Amino acid sequence: MVLKVSVGPTYDNLQVIKVNDDFHPILIDSPEFVGRVAIRIKDFNGITPDGSAPIKNSDYFHHHNRRFSMHVEGRFKKEVSAEDIWFGTDFDRKIPIPDVFWLGLRAAQYIDPAMETHDDTDKPWILSPYICAINAFASWPAPSEDPNPVDDPNFEKTLGPWKWGGENRLEEHNAYITGQEMSVTKRRKHFFDIDVRREFKFDTKQVFAFDFFAPHMDFNTFDVKLGISINVEKYIDNHPIRYTCRSKDGETIYFVLQFDQVHDAEHPEHKKHHYSFFG
Repeated sequence: MVLKVSVGPTYDNLQVIKVNDDFHPILIDSPEFVGRVAIRIKDFNGITPDGSAPIKNSDYFHHHNRRFSMHVEGRFKKEVSAEDIWFGTDFDRKIPIPDVFWLGLRAAQYIDPAMETHDDTDKPWILSPYICAINAFASWPAPSEDPNPVDDPNFEKTLGPWKWGGENRLEEHNAYITGQEMSVTKRRKHFFDIDVRREFKFDTKQVFAFDFFAPHMDFNTFDVKLGISINVEKYIDNHPIRYTCRSKDGETIYFVLQFDQVHDAEHPEHKKHHYSFFG
């Protein structure tokens, strides 16, 4: 099996991203959101969009205990409240999750107490308010009034220049959303209050950026390390691990970040280069 990472504006409109090519983000434009995405995975040895050799690492991982990074910046095209935008994993069918996973999830809820789980539905999900879920969050004024990129192939007129790549990482700068700079922990605590989330509006004239990362998940193998190592592939039964930015009810989708383990035969150019699955 080999890893394929895809991103896009909806579940059925995805394109394969070049992992660790973080100086060249992929572009997303939909009626709901316009943005750029960079995905970083430590020791990546998976599929690339053009069949070229994978970029194994990014300098982003220097001096940090992280195994992946999902970096997104963009603008919402309609003003919405912080209670209306959620982020996390969702599934198209029921997944038999092992008990030890729920122990790890309770630890995650200690870090992000706003996280909610719905595993008793046909399409279960684990979501948190977008403004609480993210490890690093920042915002700045957009360079244009209109969030729709017109004659703007790189989105620089709409979002400004892409400033990230390698060791130049997004850092927490939350004064715009909180009123004053505060730690990530305090930002999460601040927005744990549903009334505060309902009051805050994502302005269409602001660029919002986030970096979501962790040391526990190895997407190359689908191993989760929570004190013990669990391979989740056998439990999800060919379902991708999918992170979605969406409304809580799932009626509105802003963007989708999808991680698939696929058979080598599905991507013969990967076999042609004789890559090892595990580095």
